[in-house]
Amino acid sequence: GMLKGGILVLFSQDSASLLVDILMRRPPSSTKLFTISDISAIAESSHILSSSYLSAVGEFLGIYQIIPSIPQTIMDRMDRIASILIKNYVGENINYIIPIENQLNIDGVLVKMYVIFVLERESVNKILKIMKMAGI
Repeated sequence: GMLKGGILVLFSQDSASLLVDILMRRPPSSTKLFTISDISAIAESSHILSSSYLSAVGEFLGIYQIIPSIPQTIMDRMDRIASILIKNYVGENINYIIPIENQLNIDGVLVKMYVIFVLERESVNKILKIMKMAGI
């Protein structure tokens, strides 16, 4: 069956600025305010990164027909992650979050970010069942 949930990609303001500088070929630390093109570049990067993670998880679990939802990209302070998750998912049937901390090294520039899977209990149970059957 299908897994239900969502994906968030969280960047700090500093990390988002670093990534934009790299993507837009600007000098490091030159982006202070984001343009529409900057936000689009970050959102597209989030989509690519989260889809890669989802593909890897699907391959690991033997689920090859995972259709990713477009991730929600958030640029905020890392210490606000809990309040962001509560705000976005209170009232939803979300029972589990799986945050994956990432550090991208792009030409020696470190960009920190989180890819966060938010899952319903039923989806987590399906994943655990698949892992148990596979002896993982």
